[in-house]
Amino acid sequence: MKVSTGELLERVIQNLPGSGNTMSGEKSQARSSFSELLDAAGDKGQSGGKAPLDREKLAILLEIMRVQMNYSVMNSLAGNDDGGPASNSLAWMNRMQDLPGIGPVESRIGRTPPADRQSVPRGEINAIIEKASRQYGVDSSLIESVIRAESGFDSSCTSPKGAMGLMQLMPGTAQDLGVQNPYDAQENIMAGTRYLKTLLDRYHGNTPLALAAYNWGMGNLERNSDNLPEETRNYISKIMKDYGRADG
Repeated sequence: MKVSTGELLERVIQNLPGSGNTMSGEKSQARSSFSELLDAAGDKGQSGGKAPLDREKLAILLEIMRVQMNYSVMNSLAGNDDGGPASNSLAWMNRMQDLPGIGPVESRIGRTPPADRQSVPRGEINAIIEKASRQYGVDSSLIESVIRAESGFDSSCTSPKGAMGLMQLMPGTAQDLGVQNPYDAQENIMAGTRYLKTLLDRYHGNTPLALAAYNWGMGNLERNSDNLPEETRNYISKIMKDYGRADG
């Protein structure tokens, strides 16, 4: 059952650091059809372990993941997040790396960060932020605060979970936003700002809610807003404090 924006905001604020409301940080995760497919993907050998996936079976699994991730993101952007299997796409991706012969998430994305790990000059990043701010109507100080929290302005940054670039776009999100190279500063910031604007519009300008959804996902937020993870609570608090200083 969906709750109103006001109720969501109240729950998020109550769960921010310093509110006096402690939480376990644990969240339940429904099993998805894709998760079940992964369980069944490898044939059990005599030892009980799973045999390596052949190329054909792996290709099928990856295509299913891509389609379901696209379905989830497009429904979310349209305000129709139904909490279906695709809402657990990150969990699927993390499980994929445990299958024989697949490897870490970041090794499977279409683009890789620069070999020398050299970041884009700050002046160039600032110019792109201003461009994105004008184009999408998002405060440049908020974009800057999100980038500072997400990547520390390192355009070649890749998280352990596979989030990429300055605004730490997940592979599925980047694909659905039309990003060709998530490590390209302009592509990353323009797409990340467009996504942030979508969230701000969805939550009627409530920045904490938009940040919670950016960090944790819209589906998670709206289904389980009483159990905001500690990581997300700290994320919101950090950005709002930084954004407040920038505004001041």
